[in-house]
Amino acid sequence: MNQMPARHQTPSPVPLLIASQCALVADQSRRVLADGCWDAGSPGDDGGLPRLRRHLWVCLLVGFFLAGGLWGQTEIDRQMEASNQDRAQIENFAGSLVIRGWPGNTVRVTGTLGRDVEALRFERRGDRLEIVVELKNRKRGGAVSSHLEIQVPLGMDLQVETVSAEVTLDGLNGSLRVETVSGDVSVEGAPYEVEIETVSGNVQVLAPTQRLQVEAVSGDVRLVGVMGHVKVATVSGDIDIRSGQMRGLQADVVSGDLNFSGAPSAGSHLEMSSHSGDLLLSLPPSTAATFEVQTFSGDIDNQLGPAARRTSRYTSAKELVFTLGGGGAQVDIESFSGHISLRPRE
Repeated sequence: MNQMPARHQTPSPVPLLIASQCALVADQSRRVLADGCWDAGSPGDDGGLPRLRRHLWVCLLVGFFLAGGLWGQTEIDRQMEASNQDRAQIENFAGSLVIRGWPGNTVRVTGTLGRDVEALRFERRGDRLEIVVELKNRKRGGAVSSHLEIQVPLGMDLQVETVSAEVTLDGLNGSLRVETVSGDVSVEGAPYEVEIETVSGNVQVLAPTQRLQVEAVSGDVRLVGVMGHVKVATVSGDIDIRSGQMRGLQADVVSGDLNFSGAPSAGSHLEMSSHSGDLLLSLPPSTAATFEVQTFSGDIDNQLGPAARRTSRYTSAKELVFTLGGGGAQVDIESFSGHISLRPRE
């Protein structure tokens, strides 16, 4: 095991700047009080009042940035030996996490901790590495935003948890699990397996994963290049899927819209459903699949084959069953009141 101690920043020049400007303000004020009036200044001078105002503005602006947490952060640069057989637990309350895979046999953590952060816990427990931003007395407010960049071995399995911190994962090929409340999540590379849960954060996956599962409440989900088995669900968030040959899909939305552009591979099963959200499928001419489409009160617009028919004289329910390219895959589409469109992909 090889750990390097945290490295702290050198003393900030901000307090000196504040002190110098405030000293100028005090000196200017004494002159004004001594004269009993504002000095109009000498020719070419803009007068005492404008000068005083300038110094006051500098004090206010510097104080604002100081209160925003730019002063008092702690710089981090630590590393530990690890391998692809290890796994990592990574937690950061707010700020950002950028995690990248690399071919080395170490985990390296760099970045800054917020002013109200207690410490970074970086330790090994068996085959698990723990990288945890610990807050002072479990404090949730104040300057707790921490921004970390982490390098890990390419095949390491990761468990990542945040509240509002943004998460970026790149260049990894292990198993990735991310849980967040409002932080956005972005995944690139070729991870074997990805599982993401969020409440209001947006999710973007640009990776040909073998297995992908995404659950969101109000966050939008964008999946590009996915080719394995995909399960994705949102409540009010939109789903946008752009794929090549998909081997399996289960996509569910409640009030959000679902856009799918891709093709089912031979023998695959694609299922898409919504309550009130619209469903749009754009498929290539080479698509070979059997389609079963139905809605209770919505409309069905099919530009790939026959029109839908009503299933009852007493309701507006409609259904559509047809086959393209001799079949081979199964595509099931269902909506309660949303509009369903099937069209050729341009």
